[in-house]
Amino acid sequence: LDVAGTVFSGWLTDRVEPRVLLVIYYTGRGLSLVALPALLSPHAEASTWVFIIFYGLDWVATVPPTIALCRNYFGAQTPIVFGWVFASHQLGAAVAAAGAGWLRDLQGDYDLA
Repeated sequence: LDVAGTVFSGWLTDRVEPRVLLVIYYTGRGLSLVALPALLSPHAEASTWVFIIFYGLDWVATVPPTIALCRNYFGAQTPIVFGWVFASHQLGAAVAAAGAGWLRDLQGDYDLA
C-alpha cells in the first residue's frame, strides 16, 4: 500500500498544489491517529482495516509534494535541501522515540508517551 500511495501522490503532485496535498495528508493522518484508540480491539474489525489501508496509503505520500516544494523554492539545490529535510526528520524521530522511552521509564507506562 505504501508504494501505491506514494506513486499516486506523485501523480497528484503534478496536478495539485503541493501545499494543499500536504495539508490534506497531514490532516488525514492526524485525524486517523486521534481515532485509532477507538478502533483498536482484540480482533481486526472492519474499522481497523480501514485505518490500516488509509495509513498505509498515506505513510510516504508526503514525500512527492515535499520534494516538489523543495524544487519550487530551491531549484538546483533541491537534492541538498531535501537531504537536510530527511536528516532532520530522522533526528526528530530519534528524539521522539528516546523521549517516549524516557517518559515510560519515569512513569512506568506509555500513557504520557
